[in-house]
Amino acid sequence: MCGIVGCIKNDENRIDINFLLESIKHRGPDAQNYFENDFAMLGHTRLSIVDLENGHQPFEYKNYIIVFNGEIFNHKILREDLVKLGYIFKTNSDTEVLLKLYDCYKEKFVDKLQGFYAFVIYDKHEKEFVIARDYFGIKPLYIYSDRLEFLFSSEMVTLISLLKEKKIKYNLSKDAQIEFLDKGYIEKSNIVENTFELEKGFLFKYKDRVLTKLRAIDYSLDEINSHSTLENVLKDELTQQLDADVEVGILLSGGIDSSLITAISSKIKKNIPTYSVAFEGNNLYNESVYSDFVSNTFNTNHKKFLFTEEVLFDYIPKLIETIDIPIYDPAMLPMLYLCDNVSKTSKVVLSGDGGDELFAGYTHHRVLKYKLLYKLILWLLKRTNLFLTKSKIIEEIIAKHSDFKKSISHDLNKGLNLRLLRKTDLCSMRFGVEVRVPFLSKRVFNYSLKSNPRSYVDFFKGKKPLRKLLHKLINKEIAYKKKQGFRVPIKEWVSQGNLGILIEKELKEPLKIDKTILNQTDVKKYLSDKNRYYKELFSIFLLNSWIKKHLQ
Repeated sequence: MCGIVGCIKNDENRIDINFLLESIKHRGPDAQNYFENDFAMLGHTRLSIVDLENGHQPFEYKNYIIVFNGEIFNHKILREDLVKLGYIFKTNSDTEVLLKLYDCYKEKFVDKLQGFYAFVIYDKHEKEFVIARDYFGIKPLYIYSDRLEFLFSSEMVTLISLLKEKKIKYNLSKDAQIEFLDKGYIEKSNIVENTFELEKGFLFKYKDRVLTKLRAIDYSLDEINSHSTLENVLKDELTQQLDADVEVGILLSGGIDSSLITAISSKIKKNIPTYSVAFEGNNLYNESVYSDFVSNTFNTNHKKFLFTEEVLFDYIPKLIETIDIPIYDPAMLPMLYLCDNVSKTSKVVLSGDGGDELFAGYTHHRVLKYKLLYKLILWLLKRTNLFLTKSKIIEEIIAKHSDFKKSISHDLNKGLNLRLLRKTDLCSMRFGVEVRVPFLSKRVFNYSLKSNPRSYVDFFKGKKPLRKLLHKLINKEIAYKKKQGFRVPIKEWVSQGNLGILIEKELKEPLKIDKTILNQTDVKKYLSDKNRYYKELFSIFLLNSWIKKHLQ
């Protein structure tokens, strides 16, 4: 796991590559190196996890140079296949396997990979780049491209630094600001014009100032068949993902997904480190009683960290510094705190991300499957004047989502990449921690495709296959408890706490947000009723602070 950065060289502007490497050093604090010739420059910061002594990058073979961020979990098997074909290896790293696999199979090599990645392979002879991100977009890669320049980086803020370093003019996109304030994330617009996140799941080539999509990555896996069981699939995957030259831990929230990962992983490795976060004095948002129970059941080496309002204020500046593209997710605050503490003892952890998307675990999946029945319930509640909070949630789901199938597709193809995985990558890599996501592996993904997603949901619960297995491995209470998710008391923080005071002070100053889309009259309206407009206030605060920090 690392940070990568690079560009095509331009005689008019000299670049301080060490400055750029320093800006992403947090992603790879163990080593920083770069390659440079007359045409291109490629830099890499390393978080040493596999082959600690020899896995340095950029790595060179024949006329190829690679910089690579991620992990290839089946690299040992791929290495054996390449050795049989006559390839000789100098290291035990997955980087060397990746580059020689490309040399052997060219464009089709990506289909053989099991893992997550963003990489750039530079061909010195052809003066071209081959570039890809993994199928789900677990690892990020941002591009700036115009008629003269081609730049890339693992983080948007570093790309902005590179634009400044090369004295390239850029403009803040008004459309991106509107989109963020409307949806809480940016999908269709570029926060800085001429920049974009490389599309996930495809292999690209950049040559002669043109970026071309070569092919889609094949994410199928023949070993998954009608005889495969969920338990065996997870066991095989976790055996592979627990393999590293450093200790691997688990982010144990106490939810279904992380508890299942802990239960199976504990059969593979004893006394595995687990980590969780709890909120001070608010049982509504705490699942720590469940994480404690799972930890005790499987005898993990568990550490729990308490997130208080005092801690919150310590991490507000870190949040603004960390966000590379504005995203509304208050859970990033405790996630940053958790990853900061995890980094003191672990370099690698497993996460339950992806379980809800693959096995239909969200509330809106249930509502949309039984849409007509929920509409009937709403109608009855209105007639009896029992319009409860849950009724409002159901109404919002029905208004926002068209149907079950489209919702599943959106969650898998956009929700993961635009919000959940971005949050996880930013928070973990800020403190040099690699988060692995077993549910999004080829094995588990292909297993999930064996059945219609509708079969994973009944009227009361989602994720039926995961719950059934967890019942077997732990107990019924854990397996069938109410879904909670990684929720945080943002409403209380903004409407009743010191965070609201900080936001009010910040927003009474002249705004950096485009005045044609937000003015002080709008802000005054929101500030007059923090209890109602807490989401809007926190969103405005984030965007305004981000612009001040990164673009001024």
